[in-house]
Amino acid sequence: MNIKKIIILFLSVFVIFSISCKKNPIKELFRTTEDTIEIIIGTVSKTSIEMSTGVITSGKDYDRVKSISSKLVKYADRDISYKFKVLNLPYPNAFAVPGGFIYITKKLVQMTNDDELACVIGHEIGHVEARHSIKAFEKQLIYSKILDYYSKKSNTVDKNKDLIMIANTIFNELRFSRENEREADRFGVDFAIAAGYNPYGMITFFKKLNELEGGEESGALKILRTHPLTSERIDYTGLYIKKRLQ
Repeated sequence: MNIKKIIILFLSVFVIFSISCKKNPIKELFRTTEDTIEIIIGTVSKTSIEMSTGVITSGKDYDRVKSISSKLVKYADRDISYKFKVLNLPYPNAFAVPGGFIYITKKLVQMTNDDELACVIGHEIGHVEARHSIKAFEKQLIYSKILDYYSKKSNTVDKNKDLIMIANTIFNELRFSRENEREADRFGVDFAIAAGYNPYGMITFFKKLNELEGGEESGALKILRTHPLTSERIDYTGLYIKKRLQ
C-alpha cells in the first residue's frame, strides 16, 4: 500500500469516526474546519441556486419571510450568519443549504399563514443547527468513494458481498435522513413556541401538503422515500407538540 492510499484510508477512518461520535475532543478540535468547509459549500450552492432561479428582494412575500425569520433566528445557537431568501417559483418548497442559506418559494409563502410559515422556516433553521447538510455531504462522499472502489474491483457486482454490504449501509442512510427530518420538525416546533407562534401551524401545514400529494403513497415509494410520509409526520409531530405544551 503506497503513501497516498494510506493517507486516504486514514482520512476516511478519521471522518467516519468523528461523525459517529456525538462528543469527542478530536471532533471539537476540527469543528472550525468543518464550519469553514460548510460555508464554502453553501456559498457555491447559493451562487448556483440564485443564478438559475429568480430571487424576490422586495414586496409582501419578502417582508413576511424577513419579519418571521428575524424572530425565529434569535433562538438559534450556532454562531452563523443566516440568510433567508424567497425564490420566485410556482410550487411550494423550502430548503436549507450548508452555511445558513435558507430558501422558501413564493408559492409556499402564499399558501401559508404566519404560524405555518414560522414552523417551516424553523424546520429549515433546524437542519442548519443540527448540521444535517454537511454531515450528509461527508457521509455520501466517503460512501461513494468506497462504493466506486469496490465496484471497479468486482466483475460480478451482484455477487460481491462487500459491495452489497456497503450498498446496504448507504441505503440505511435514508433512514437516518428520516430521523433528520423528525429532528428538524422538533426544531421547527421549538422555534415557533419560543418566538410566540402557534406550533400547531406545523400540523396544518402538513395537512395542506398531504392534500397536494393526494394522500397516502404507494408501498414502494413509501419505502424508498427519504422523507417520512406527511401523514406519519403529522402523528409524530402532534405528539411532540402536546409534550412540549404540557
